[in-house]
Amino acid sequence: MRGSAPPHQGEVRNKLVTKNFRFLRYRAALASGLVTLTLFACLILCFRSALAEITPASFLVSPYLQAGSEPGADRVKVIWATPADGREGYRMQWRPAGKADWSDCSKVNCMPVRHSPEVFLLSSVTLENLPAGKTFEYRIQDGNRTIFQSSAVAPLVNSDNCKFAVFGDCGWGSPAQKQLAYKMYKDGIDFAVLTGDLVYQHGRTGEYLEKFFPIYNCDSASPETGAPLLRSTMFYAAPGNHDLYNGSFGVSGNFKLFADGLAYYLFWDQPLNGPALLFGEPNATPIAAHEIALAEFRSEAGTHFPRMANFSFDYGNTHWTVLDANPYVDWSSQKMATWLEEDLKKAAKCKWRFVAMHQPAFHSGNSHAHEQQMRAVAPLMEKYGVDIVFAGHVHNYQRSYPLKFKANQWQAPNFLGHKIVGEFTLDKTFDGKTNTKPNAPIYIVTGCGGAPATAERELDIPEKRESFTATYAAVYSYTRCEINKGVLLLRQLAADGRELDRIQITK
Repeated sequence: MRGSAPPHQGEVRNKLVTKNFRFLRYRAALASGLVTLTLFACLILCFRSALAEITPASFLVSPYLQAGSEPGADRVKVIWATPADGREGYRMQWRPAGKADWSDCSKVNCMPVRHSPEVFLLSSVTLENLPAGKTFEYRIQDGNRTIFQSSAVAPLVNSDNCKFAVFGDCGWGSPAQKQLAYKMYKDGIDFAVLTGDLVYQHGRTGEYLEKFFPIYNCDSASPETGAPLLRSTMFYAAPGNHDLYNGSFGVSGNFKLFADGLAYYLFWDQPLNGPALLFGEPNATPIAAHEIALAEFRSEAGTHFPRMANFSFDYGNTHWTVLDANPYVDWSSQKMATWLEEDLKKAAKCKWRFVAMHQPAFHSGNSHAHEQQMRAVAPLMEKYGVDIVFAGHVHNYQRSYPLKFKANQWQAPNFLGHKIVGEFTLDKTFDGKTNTKPNAPIYIVTGCGGAPATAERELDIPEKRESFTATYAAVYSYTRCEINKGVLLLRQLAADGRELDRIQITK
């Protein structure tokens, strides 16, 4: 019987080679897979390590920037708030952007604040020797853990170029407030000046924690939440009536009604170069409180109260004078007028001069029409070449023609303010387009930063406005200014991106 023929030797060798090749291929594939899994695991660990590099702390208020009581181009103040049972042993460090090594800052100051619904810790530290006009990074450490990190630009000095935002009447917690914060963040600004009524309704600590910091210092930027502006951008603020003196009963400073009022003097840390006012003196913020509550507040506010309500600062080639325009201040008094005149004299070294306050000296409409007390400072604005006077209080946008004012009647002060009647001289040849050289200060109301906008129908008709009002818009918006050497471009920008007004001023 015939059987199968034995395989050829070459055939056997080929089969063995094929079998070995398959085995080697499977083994290589397995090894490759293991390498891939190992690399993937390493990537996951690295990613998790990167995420763990910054471990968020429990902040009531995340760190934010302030000018400090003695501002300088090489220093800024960083402030934050934590629960009362939080840690006090945090360490602050900073470094120029792009550098590897961190520098330790001075010791963190930590103060318990009892002037609030719940006791919390308010911490602060001054960053010094910063590179003027350059980007720097700063971080807070708890032991070896970084619990917060951000970057900012140190204040500009002697620069002919800067961009800034001006707005007021903002801390309402409204969708419009959040949209405007996001728009400012996306537009990019060097600093912001707020024209009062920072929180509603009574300038309370709790209102800052609810309607101010969560919107201007949130961790991520969106039209629905706001933006992380305060941690990277310097904000300056004039006080409004809702901050220091809400109406005839002085509610903001009445601790018998609200134990956490006058939070302006706790959360803001601004230059202490204003008039040397003392508590209880004329022109100082009044307080109604029991002795214990008053002593507690004054201990926490320290040197801020009551002097910080008026101050001035330089940024780049601009000089700003910030005024308390509340009706308890008499700007015709010798003490206040002398300080203001001396400050404006010193501003002569700066190319651009601005004034910020809450109650406007000049505006159209029935809203707050009786409050004209700030017309008392108009002659000094003209004498010392102030370019623009910014105000809030009226919840819309208004721009005047270049305006000179001469008072001819002045009623005695009362809680509703002064009523000053006088003569106007207007420069109606200035249009900000073909004629860009005004011959007098321009007065702007920019009080539409988040509180309900005040629309007065008759003001839509130019003939119904005061003779000095050039334009008006009752739209949520902010004022954006860009300075490029001797040219200032001012635009009023709505939350939805529309441009409501545009002028140029040249020097």
